[in-house]
Parts: sequence; C-alpha cells; structure tokens
Amino acid sequence: MKKFNLSLFALALLANGCSGFMMQSNRESTTTEPISSTSYKVTFCGAGYMPKAKAENMALQRASELTLKKGYTHFAVFEKSDKSEMDQLEDVSRKSYLQGVKQTSGENLAGQQNLVRPKIILKIQLYNQNDSTVNAIDAKQYLSDNSP
Repeated sequence: MKKFNLSLFALALLANGCSGFMMQSNRESTTTEPISSTSYKVTFCGAGYMPKAKAENMALQRASELTLKKGYTHFAVFEKSDKSEMDQLEDVSRKSYLQGVKQTSGENLAGQQNLVRPKIILKIQLYNQNDSTVNAIDAKQYLSDNSP
C-alpha cells in the first residue's frame, strides 16, 4: 500500500504543472514563442527539486538549439526574468504511515515542504557569426559545453 501511495504521489507531481524531467529532444518543460523573425521568447519550467541554475542552463540550451534550427550561429539574451513559483507539497508518505496511529497533541500527521518550482524566461535575439554582438553566445559551443 505504501508503494502505491508513493507512486501515486510521484505521478501527481509530474502531472501538476511543469514537468521536471527533460532531455535534449523532449520539449515538455520548454516553450518557445516568436517575437519577430529573429527574436524569440524561451520559457523553461522545472520541477520543485530542480535548482534555478539548472533551469537557467536548460533554457539556454533550448535557446541554443532554437538558434541552430533557425539557421543562425549565435544568440544574445536581451531580457531574462525569473517567474519561479512556491509550491507546498504534503508529505503523503508520512501521512500514509501514520494513518490509524493515534495522534498525540501537537503532532502533525503530515508535514509540508515548501519547494520553489523554477520558471526562467529568456528573450533572445538570433545572429549569424558576422553580425553578432559582443555578448552573443555561440550556440554550437554552448551545446557542446553544456549538454548532458
């Protein structure tokens, strides 16, 4: 029964909001929206246990992939925002364990955890190597250095 409750809890976490698992070819946690023909908004949303630095890295990875897919070599981030959200998760494994156990005064059946679900939004401008700015990131190099 405990195993079932933990599996149900894990499934609920994955179904709730942003997906926490993302590989290079899986875009469940990433969205891209065109702003203009050479400008895009890239959003990466991670799970509550993902550090914000990892979420930012994943957003930059997607920006790099998008740059190359669109036929450009470099991109520059002209706006970055952090729209991370606070989540409260109930510790259902502890609750399941303590069900049926008489509760003493002051004892909580289930604890809560506060988790920050990172959501990084990048607005990027695409460039070719000859046209790039000083702050432009080489997309191919970024992927080479940062891909799993």
